[in-house]
Amino acid sequence: MKRAILILLALVAIDQLVVAQDIYTESLKYHLENLMAVDAIRNKTVYVERIARLTDELPDSIYSLRIVYLSKDEIRYMTKHKSGIDIIVITPAKMDSAVWRVNVIDFYVTSDRKSFNYSNGGGSIIEFTYDCNFARFRVENKKYIGF
Repeated sequence: MKRAILILLALVAIDQLVVAQDIYTESLKYHLENLMAVDAIRNKTVYVERIARLTDELPDSIYSLRIVYLSKDEIRYMTKHKSGIDIIVITPAKMDSAVWRVNVIDFYVTSDRKSFNYSNGGGSIIEFTYDCNFARFRVENKKYIGF
């Protein structure tokens, strides 16, 4: 009996992780839709900064765009060999009055020997609420802020 309860609890925890991960996938999809609408994507590859446990389960392609998740070391390497790169950063969800808010921010990144320089290029704010009846997050509000 204890084993069955532990298995059930493990499955619920995995399901909650998948459900929570959906808010990041939906946020990235919405942001990419806006970038495509204003023709801001220069090629079919989009770089996203890798954040442990947040970007690990996100898809490798969305809307025929190839998504490449880069670590800080990979970003440093790429900016050393180019003048800079466009990269998307997804922030961890923040809760405010039962609303979960995810920011997806565009940056142009350059580096020198000692540091990174992130220049903000706009972004998206996506707000979710949790629907207990369906055990899923629901999009409440979307806003794209481009420069």
